[in-house]
Amino acid sequence: DPPWPPNSGGRIRSAHMLARVARRHAVTLVTLGDPGADLGPLPGLCRAVHVIPWPRETAGRLYGLRRALRYPPEIATGGPAPAITAAVAGAAPDLVHVDGLDALRFVPAGLPFVLSLNDVPSLLLARSSALGPQGPRARLLGRLTVRNLLRYQVGALRSARATLVVSEHDRVCLARNVPGATLVVVENGVDVSA
Repeated sequence: DPPWPPNSGGRIRSAHMLARVARRHAVTLVTLGDPGADLGPLPGLCRAVHVIPWPRETAGRLYGLRRALRYPPEIATGGPAPAITAAVAGAAPDLVHVDGLDALRFVPAGLPFVLSLNDVPSLLLARSSALGPQGPRARLLGRLTVRNLLRYQVGALRSARATLVVSEHDRVCLARNVPGATLVVVENGVDVSA
């Protein structure tokens, strides 16, 4: 989603990061969302804004199985990947700011990137799997999904120029799995002068 309106923690964080970076750099925003939605001040902050319509994801058991066997799960045919990848490549960026692990699949190979994580995806999924359905198939599916997500997450952190996290706790958790990764804490905060 575009970081507008800033009505959730992730959007607020992303909107502030975008505004700060745009003060010193030319920014092209490429995002999934509703192309007709109000983008507030974003067009004025960015050199260009590309809003690609959300894909139709395949739901149900087959989607869960694909997610367990391969992370990130592939988007249904006719999805946005080619449009997003083309928009990113067409901007000829010096650096791509990837907002969230799932968005990394849209970055063209070879482009340097910084990864921004609002949480530790593998920990959240492991916790939710442990609290979810407890039948043998559900447990197996949960373990496979966590394993593949962790593998993808480790690869992403190794490839990133840096990974921005919201807390020291998240940094320590990620550092255990990816020693040597560049992990930078950018805490969420409140601008009391506003």
